[in-house]
Amino acid sequence: MPQKWRAFADTMRDGLSTRRAAARVDMNHKTAWRWRHKVMAFLTPTEAPPLGGIVEADETYFRRNFKGSKPVGRRPRRRGTKNGSKRGLGKDKVPVVVARARVGDTRAVVLPGTSNATALTAVFRPMLTRDVTLCTDGSSAMRLAAQAVGVKHVALVTARNQRKRGIYHVQTVNSYQGRLKAWIARFRGVATKYLDRYLSWHIIDERVQRLTAAKARAVLVGNTAELNPVQCCANCGAMISPA
Repeated sequence: MPQKWRAFADTMRDGLSTRRAAARVDMNHKTAWRWRHKVMAFLTPTEAPPLGGIVEADETYFRRNFKGSKPVGRRPRRRGTKNGSKRGLGKDKVPVVVARARVGDTRAVVLPGTSNATALTAVFRPMLTRDVTLCTDGSSAMRLAAQAVGVKHVALVTARNQRKRGIYHVQTVNSYQGRLKAWIARFRGVATKYLDRYLSWHIIDERVQRLTAAKARAVLVGNTAELNPVQCCANCGAMISPA
C-alpha cells in the first residue's frame, strides 16, 4: 500500500498510537504496528559519530515490560491491576544511559544489566571523543567510567546543592529525560525488547518537529539526509538544510 506511506508518516510525526494511526490511515492496527517498527528499525543507527565538547550524561530507568510476549521470571499481570513496581531501583527496572551534547546531539543506550562502572565504560568509550568534558551527577560509577575512558569529568553533587559550576551543569540532559518520559508514556507501555527503537525514534522526533510536514514525511520514510544541515560557506557559517 505505497499510497498510504505519506499519511502513515504523518501519524508518526504526531506520535499517535498504532490503533489511532490505523484508524486515520484506514488499515489494520497490526499492519500499522509492523510499519511503525520498520520505520523505527531504519531510524535506529548501527553506528553514530562520537559526541564532542561539553556532554551531559545521566541515567534514567524504565519499568521492565514484557508487552506482547510471555513474562520471564514472574507471573503475568492483568490489565488494570497494580504494576508491582516499587519505588527506587530493582530487578523490574531497566537502566538507560542518556548523553546529550550542548550542541544538541543525543545518545540513549539501554544497558543489558545493572548500571555499574564497567557497563558505563563500555557505553562511553565509543560514544565520547577524548577532548570531551563529561558532566554528571555525583554517581561514583559515572566517575569511574570517565576515568577509565580518559575524559575530563565534572561531578555535580546535588546533596551538596551543587546544581551548577560555572558553565557546567546537567540541566540539559535532565530536561531531555523529562521530555522523553512524557513522550513515551503516551504509548501505555513499551516492550523492553523494543525500548532501544523508541529511544532512537524520540531522538529523531525532536529534530523532525522542527521540519516542515513534507520534510518530516521524507525523514520518516527513509530520507534522513533532511536531518543533516550543511554549512553555507566558510564566511557565512549559516546552517541550512539540504534541498
